[in-house]
Order: sequence, then structure tokens, then C-alpha cells
Amino acid sequence: MELEPLGECAVQEEEKTLLAVLLPDAGDDTMEEFEVESYCLVSKSVMESVLSSEDDDHELDFYSFEDDGTGSFIDSSILLPATSPSPAPVVTLDATTDTGKDENHPLTDHHTALERKLDTLIADIASLGLPNAHTERLQRELDAQTRLLTTERARGAKLEVDLQEARATVSALHGLDDKLAVLLADKSELADACAVASHLTEEKRVLEAKVAILDERIRSLETDLEAAQRQNARVAEEKCSLEEKLVTMNEHTKMLEKSLDVEQMKSRGALTLAGKRDEKLREFGERITTLGTTNNNLITEVAKLKTELHEARIGAAREEGTHLSFLKRCDEHIQAITTQLNSKSAALGVSETGLREKDSRITELNRLLGVEKTRVITRDVELNKLNAASTQDKETIQSLRHREAEQNAGVTSLRADLERARASLSQSEQAKSAIETKLGNLERKYARMKQEKEAVTRSLESERAKRQDSEERRRTADERHGQKVASLRGQITALEATRGELKTANDQQKRKIRGLKQSLRSLEDQQGPPRQRV
Repeated sequence: MELEPLGECAVQEEEKTLLAVLLPDAGDDTMEEFEVESYCLVSKSVMESVLSSEDDDHELDFYSFEDDGTGSFIDSSILLPATSPSPAPVVTLDATTDTGKDENHPLTDHHTALERKLDTLIADIASLGLPNAHTERLQRELDAQTRLLTTERARGAKLEVDLQEARATVSALHGLDDKLAVLLADKSELADACAVASHLTEEKRVLEAKVAILDERIRSLETDLEAAQRQNARVAEEKCSLEEKLVTMNEHTKMLEKSLDVEQMKSRGALTLAGKRDEKLREFGERITTLGTTNNNLITEVAKLKTELHEARIGAAREEGTHLSFLKRCDEHIQAITTQLNSKSAALGVSETGLREKDSRITELNRLLGVEKTRVITRDVELNKLNAASTQDKETIQSLRHREAEQNAGVTSLRADLERARASLSQSEQAKSAIETKLGNLERKYARMKQEKEAVTRSLESERAKRQDSEERRRTADERHGQKVASLRGQITALEATRGELKTANDQQKRKIRGLKQSLRSLEDQQGPPRQRV
């Protein structure tokens, strides 16, 4: 709606009516001044009617405009001098906006129309040539209105900047969503790596158990080999002593045969003793043959045991080297997994810090938007006096509010995504702590296994010491028994001495045979399944 020209009839009639009411007795000299003042009043009333007649009930929400230029009204570069001595002050009103964005917006067209009306009013006032007092008063009113428009434009620009920051925040949150997806993928990879690490740790434990069993078996075989070697040496010594005794007995038998030939078997008891002697000699020869066979078998078994021990040592060394290399690779893999876990934890900490900063920024923007909304609501009455909008503006504002609601919903969803990301981060930290706990448990188990191994070694050493003590006691007992037999030999007759020697030799052979049987039985038991040692 444009202002009417000054020369039209309606304005002149209204001026005359006002002059007649206000100055019924004024003379011709003062008529011109009051005519100018009445024109200013009429122009002001016409402008107010234009501003208030379009839509008195319309409420403008300038805080929700997007970056389409509708948040700016009049540029802040309006030049209105406060005082001017000239009768026709020059007023420059720069109402240019971003026409590339606002040329189709109805609210921007309305603002442009208002600015054109202000330009027309300023030009009309300048063409009247008013006195300085009236010019200053009009100038103050125009300055006040212009300041209001400038303030609202600045607020709109600030709100546009905040909206741009909010959009940047939204885009950053979308980027954080991508990062969260990457972190989730890393989390799955981390879970796979943890599974591999647990599997490798289990294999390591099994291999360590196998190595311990092999070490135990090797020590047992070495012990058995040493015992077999000692027993073989004893058997060889006993064989030599038996051969010497056999030679002596043969000589003694020849002497007895000669004496018996000379005496011609004087007594029946002597014949019986000779028969018994021959029978004992035959039994003794058979036992010597059996002992020789047993000795050969023992030598063969010892050779086999040596071969098996050598092969077991070679296999154990090979398997131990393989196990050590595998354990080394397992340790390297576990160290790599630990390094990856530390890097992932650092990346998760950085992401969480960024998310917290974005959340605080969003909270600050919401607070600023609330403050601006409160301020704009308090200025709605003044803005309604200055501006009015059409039904199309109302629909536009409703659509903008709908967009704002959608943006708020998007911010809410982003906050929910942020909470989910935090939850996933906490789960990742829990998984990391669980993995560290498992690694600690494995290390403690390994230390406990080492302690058990040392305890078993100490028990084996104590058993060896006990065996040595028992062997010493047995030797002492054998020596004492030999001394007793020697003392008895000196007290009996030659025949009784021969019989005692044969009986003593027979007893010794029985003991040796029992010992050899026990050694053979122990060797057979050792060749079977390995004994369980505590």
C-alpha cells in the first residue's frame, strides 16, 4: 500500500478539518507552520494505519527463520543526522538485503515495501522544508524506529549465525555417527582378536602342560636308566664273583673226588653228602646259566632303553623348540593385541571428549535460543506495531516452526545416538578390563605352574636322597651279614664249611634272583603308562 500524494483531495480535506479543529482563530501568518505540522501528523497517522491495519492479531517469530535472509529488515548503515541546520536534511536509507535469497519471500517483500514507504515519507518531509525543531523531532522518531529495525535485524543475523552453528553441529554429529560405525567395526575386530588371544592362551597352557609331562617323563627315564646301569654293574660283579666261586668249587670238587677215590666212599653219609653236593652243583650251574641269560636280557633292555631315551630326548628337544617358537609368536600376537587395545582406548577417549564438547555446545545453543526467544516474545508488541504479515507469512512461519520441530527432533535423536555411543564405549572399556583380567589370570596360572614344577622337582630330589640312604643302609646290612658268615665259616668243619658256603651262595643267588625279578618288574612297569607324580 503506497502513500497518497500531497495534492490529492482526501489529504487536503483532512488537513483542513484538522486545522479548523486545532486552530480556529489562527491568522494567515501562522497557517503555514501549522499546515506543515498537521501534514506531519497526518503522514504519521497514515503510516501507523498502514502498519496496524493489515493483521493486528498476527505474531511474528523472528527467531526461527532459516538462512534465507528473512531475519534481516533494515541495514545498520542508515545515516540520519541528529541535528541539521539546513531546512531540507538529507536522509539515506539503505534497505538492501540479499535479494538473491529474499526475492520470493513475502515477508521480505513486506519489509521492502515498508522501507520504500519510509523513503517516500523522508523525501516528503525533506521537500516541506520544516524548521529545525520539527525536523529534529521527526528525525528522533525516525531514528527510534530505525534503531528498532536495526536491533531486530542484528538479532535476526545472530539467530542465523546460531542456526548455522547448529547445522554445523548436526553435520559434525553425523560425522560422529560415521566414526561410531567405524568404532563398532573396530569393536567387532577387537572381539575377534580377544577370541583369538584366548584361544592362543589356551593352546599355550596345553602346550606348557605337555612340555611339563615330557620333562617329567624324560627325568623318569633318566632315573630308570641310571638304576638299570647300576643294577647291570652289580649283576656283572656278581657274575664275576660267581664264576670265581665256581672255579674254586670245581677245584675243591676235584680234590674231594680224589679223596673219595682213595678212601672209596668209607661211609654212607659221605656218599649222601657227595650226591647232595653234585645236585647242588647242578642247580648252581643251572642258576648261573639263568643269571647269564637274564643278564643278557637286561643288557638288551638297557640298550633299548638308551635308544628310546635318545629318541625321546631328540623328540622332546624338537617339540620344545616348536613349542617355544609358538609361545613366542603367541606372546608377540598378545602384545600386538594389547597395543591395538591401547590405541582403540585412546581413540575412544578422544571421541568421547569430542562428543562431550558437542553436547555442551548444543546445550549452550539451546540456552541462547531460549534467551532470544524470551527477548523476542517481550518485543512482540512493539514489532506488531511496526510490522504486520499476511496469511501467507503466517503459513510460512508455521512451516518454519515445523522445520524447527524437526530440527529439535533431529537433535533429540542425535543425543540418543550420543548416549548409545557412550554405552558402546563403556561396553568396550568393560571388554578391555575383562581381557586384562584374563591376561592377569593367565600370568598368575603360569606362575603357579612354575611353583608347582619347582615343588615337584624338590620332591623328586628328596626321593632320590631317600633312595640313596636306603641303598647305604642295605650295603651296611650286607657287609654285616658277610662278616657273620665269615665268622661262622671259621667255626665249622671243612665239609660243613663247604656246605655253609654253598648254602650262603644259594641264599645270595636267591636274593639276587629276587632283586633281578623286582628290577625286571619295575622296568616293565616303567615301560607301561607313566606314573602320576605329585
